[in-house]
Amino acid sequence: MIELMLNEKHELKYGLQVEGTNAGLTEVRLTMEMTSYKLSFPGVYERGICRFTIPSLSGLISEGSYNFKIEAVIEDHYFVPVEDVIQFKKPITIGGALVETKTEKVDIKVHTTEALKETVKLAVVEEKQVGIDTVPKEFLEPTAEDKLYLKLKGIMKS
Repeated sequence: MIELMLNEKHELKYGLQVEGTNAGLTEVRLTMEMTSYKLSFPGVYERGICRFTIPSLSGLISEGSYNFKIEAVIEDHYFVPVEDVIQFKKPITIGGALVETKTEKVDIKVHTTEALKETVKLAVVEEKQVGIDTVPKEFLEPTAEDKLYLKLKGIMKS
C-alpha cells in the first residue's frame, strides 16, 4: 500500500523489465479505480523505469483507499505488471475561533487648577468682524522681504 496526501503532487517510479521482445513499451499508464469511474495517468518509460505524475486530487476524490494498476502495452499486447492500493489522506489542518473577548473600561478624570482656569480665560479672544477699511495700510502692503521673496519666485515684477 502507498500512502499519499490528497493536496500534493506526487511522482511515482516503478521498475519494469520487458523480456521476450526487442520492441519497447508503446504505452504505459497508472489507472485508479473508483466506484463509478477510473482515473488514468500517463507514464513515461525510460531505461527500465516508469515514471507517473499524480497531481493534487483534492476536491476531485475524497480521503480513502483506492485500487490501482499499471497497464503496459507492447506491440498489440496488454499487460498489468503491478496492482496495489493507494491510500489518500487529508492534510493536517488547524482551525481557530474566538472564544471570548474581554473589554476593560478605563475612567478618565480631569482636574483643573485655578491657575489653569485663569490662563484659559486670558487666551480666549473676543471675535470681531473687521472690514478692509479698518485694517492698517502696513498690513495690506508687502514688506521688502515679501517683495524680494515674490521676485525670486517669479510672482512679482519690479
